[in-house]
Amino acid sequence: MSVSLLPSRHLLARRLLSAPSPLLAAHGVRHRTAVITKKGAPKGGIPATEEEQLAEQVRVQEIMERMPKPMGYEILSQHVPLLDHHVPIRFGQLSKWNIPTIYRWAYGNAKNWVFNAYNLFQLAQLQAIPGYERKRPPSRFSPQIFGTSSTRKHAWLASFIQDANETLIKLNQAQAQGNSRIVASITANPFQKVARQRVHWRRDVNPIWKWYGELDATRCVSIRLMSGIDPSLPKNRDAYAQILVRFNTLQSLTYYPKYGKLNRDPEKPGRCVEYLVFEKKLWQDGPWLIRDEVFERQP
Repeated sequence: MSVSLLPSRHLLARRLLSAPSPLLAAHGVRHRTAVITKKGAPKGGIPATEEEQLAEQVRVQEIMERMPKPMGYEILSQHVPLLDHHVPIRFGQLSKWNIPTIYRWAYGNAKNWVFNAYNLFQLAQLQAIPGYERKRPPSRFSPQIFGTSSTRKHAWLASFIQDANETLIKLNQAQAQGNSRIVASITANPFQKVARQRVHWRRDVNPIWKWYGELDATRCVSIRLMSGIDPSLPKNRDAYAQILVRFNTLQSLTYYPKYGKLNRDPEKPGRCVEYLVFEKKLWQDGPWLIRDEVFERQP
């Protein structure tokens, strides 16, 4: 009765060496089989000691790394940077009232308006907007493409805004309850790293978070799209999208001692303005994830 020489952790190497392959042969891997007799003498040239087996596994792994990978493998697995989002501010929020500042403010808002219209139209063509389904392609002359910041019920992004509000509530509840699993399911790095740190900090306290509603309607203020990532992908999946959402809500967060009672009044509800970037890699199935947080700045 013969016994396989390779342990379970070397299953991949055993499968590669168990059948002849022209591709492996071209890289110097020969087809070899091994059995061990009752006396313990190996046959077939496979290393008998654990050190030799480990060296063989390393050699096979190096060969696999040199083997050609599918087109776009490195690109799709890499971290995608934050795109050039614009946070629009009101004219009354300008800190300076000179001509250069007003020009930069007007130019930035106009440029963002054009980019939003173009990218929203592209997202509609790719059928990548949650809740937006059309049998026919959208018209480039449709007034809906200029409704990025629209809060109407029939706007293209109405369902997305509703999902964004639910995601924000779920995120804050998960952070207060210390549920890192939910945090990981609705966030992406680098924001996920910050959210996990908040979960870690709550170990010494018992935070109570409450949601009181919106002070202003949640709206999308910036849409950016990057396409042409991998030509081998289908057209409706060869893109990466980010949507910047503005939240103006009423919230409260009170930290209770881990063991004991609060010796002061709970925190009163306060206004909270947040700009969160939601991302979607169209080549992957899944929801829109919170990727980053940005802040207002002067032009």
